[in-house]
Amino acid sequence: GHRAVVSVLSNGLRSQVARIVEGLLGDLQRFARQRFASRVLEAAMIHGSEEERALLARAIMEQSGAVTRLTCHAFGVNVIRALLEVPVHGEQAMQYIIKTQRRLWKDRYGRELMQELGFEEPVGEDGRRAIAGGVQVGGGSHK
Repeated sequence: GHRAVVSVLSNGLRSQVARIVEGLLGDLQRFARQRFASRVLEAAMIHGSEEERALLARAIMEQSGAVTRLTCHAFGVNVIRALLEVPVHGEQAMQYIIKTQRRLWKDRYGRELMQELGFEEPVGEDGRRAIAGGVQVGGGSHK
């Protein structure tokens, strides 16, 4: 299954890798959300040529809000981690993450990525964490 395809991506011929990337481009957004297909996509983002990596990155980001939606998905977040490593396009993806960080802090997978990237959770004027599942928490009792 997917392990064989990942192996081809890391050790196969350029023509084989190109065919896999071509197949991924067929329904990239759907593949990014599937358990095993997302691992193949992640491997393609790591092992593909510079041109293939850029092609995949552009395809992910061409749909408005896709970076945020994938960051908030159990399997999509790993694709975004790989995307962040792609030159130039990773910087663009980071801008999307910064722009939508309030939403990402409210999500389990988004929060995890934000912490990995070294972002600090926003703090309100009262010193309490501003975001945690959409409610203010910490520093006092709730009525």
